[in-house]
Amino acid sequence: MLGFFISVSPFIANSIHWSRLPKTSFISIIFFLMTNSEAK
Repeated sequence: MLGFFISVSPFIANSIHWSRLPKTSFISIIFFLMTNSEAK
C-alpha cells in the first residue's frame, strides 16, 4: 500500500500541476487511491 502510494505520488503531483486542480480534488484523489488499493 505505502509502496504503491509512493510510486504513484510523483505522477499524481504532475497531473495535478498540469491540470491545475484545487487542493480539495488532490485530497479526494489521494483518498480514492487509498481506499481503492485497500479494497484490492
